[in-house]
Amino acid sequence: MSIVSVNELSMMRHGQQSSTGISLKRVFLVETNDSSDGPTIIYASSSIPNPLDRHPNNSDALCDTIMCQPYEDRVHWHVICNYKTAGPTTTGILDIAPDLPAKISFSFVPHNVVAGLSYWSGLAGGGLVVPDPLPTEADVAVLDRGDPWIPINNSAGDIFDPTFSDTKYNMLIKIVRGEKDEDFDPNNLEIYRNSVNYDPVVIADIEIEPYKGWMREISADKRWDENNDVWWEVTYQIEIDDENHLLKALDRGFYQFTGVGQTTKEHIVISDGTKTKTPLKLDGSGRWIGAVVNPAAYSVYLGFLTKWPAKWESLELPSKKTGDE
Repeated sequence: MSIVSVNELSMMRHGQQSSTGISLKRVFLVETNDSSDGPTIIYASSSIPNPLDRHPNNSDALCDTIMCQPYEDRVHWHVICNYKTAGPTTTGILDIAPDLPAKISFSFVPHNVVAGLSYWSGLAGGGLVVPDPLPTEADVAVLDRGDPWIPINNSAGDIFDPTFSDTKYNMLIKIVRGEKDEDFDPNNLEIYRNSVNYDPVVIADIEIEPYKGWMREISADKRWDENNDVWWEVTYQIEIDDENHLLKALDRGFYQFTGVGQTTKEHIVISDGTKTKTPLKLDGSGRWIGAVVNPAAYSVYLGFLTKWPAKWESLELPSKKTGDE
């Protein structure tokens, strides 16, 4: 396959100026002699600008993106080249580069979760009831934010049906840094995606205990420097959950193991001699907790690890919030 002709559509040149700089566009009509693989041969053509090439009418504007859009015959193509300049409110194209500290930002991610455990429990007031006092300063001093332990049940110790949800917020650390082409390993995208940290790690001055960090995203974009050498802009998004990134479920069901071991399973029969029609709490080993003195205060939650535990040390993520290693 080869290119037959390249013609710039000068009437489609246009630009836009804003506080972040000037944006310019050039559009080319490209004709090839085959419909098999247009973009590959087009990007390699010397007649099409390369990333970071300067605009012919504005030397401060560098080619930022190149897009190929085929006609229906896939022999003719529109090639759109976008140019940008750095404006007064930006740090220019070199705010991310292999020899500069990583850019780090902090935010929070909301999650709707089933309300299962709480830090405090009591009457909330209203009607004829008197509210229990909320936690005192002394109470709060001994609470562990990452470990709520009081089951959210009704006053008879039963699970609310239907259950209700709550909103929790997890910290999100976003790291964007430049990596040299020889240092960048695309296999890391697959190895570390959707993983949790197996070992303790410090990232951006945040100490993350095992299984509490989740690699929500790891992605990479190819870039070119002023010498047309390749480097990579790599983005990491790490979400921190104080309760670990585990799926948690209250252990309950209609059946239980009976006898010695876990070989026989029977439908749970309640005090009136009938089989239960609602799921009942289990003790973590497949047995009903009906004999427990205070079942309202006895709940077992099962955890399931659905994200791959990985050692993050080899990523060499910045340990300081300044973006340094």
